[in-house]
Order: sequence, then C-alpha cells, then structure tokens
Amino acid sequence: MAVSHDGDVQALVRAVRGPLLAVVRTSRDFGAACEPLLAMAHGLAVTDRPSALDLLRDVETANPWRPEAAELRRRLLASP
Repeated sequence: MAVSHDGDVQALVRAVRGPLLAVVRTSRDFGAACEPLLAMAHGLAVTDRPSALDLLRDVETANPWRPEAAELRRRLLASP
C-alpha cells in the first residue's frame, strides 16, 4: 500500500485507518500497526479532537489488550 503524506493528518488517517486496524485486530502485540495509529490520533487531536477520540476508540476495540489507546484517550479527555 503506497501512502503519500503531505501534512494532511486527516487524509493520512483515512488512507491507512482500515488496513492498520485490521492488523491490530490480528495480534495482541502488533506494535508496528498500533503505534502509527496512536501517533496519528495524537496529531489529529490538535485540529480535530473528536476524530482523534474516535480513532482511539477504534484502536481500543480492535485490540483491548494494549493499554496505550485507552491511556491516550483518557489524557485527551482530561486536557482542556
């Protein structure tokens, strides 16, 4: 899958969200798919907090054994 990133985090998330979530669902420990989704959610939170929270909920649902998405979501909800 070729993905171009021109600074538009929302476009990047749209392009890779589904395929990366599919990989996250297959393995409890697959950080190579989970970490980019967490980074995208973090970047997206700057301009579109609701979309970042949605993405983090999707990551949590896809792999509830990894705590990182829930932790980041809690931090975002607690920040102004």
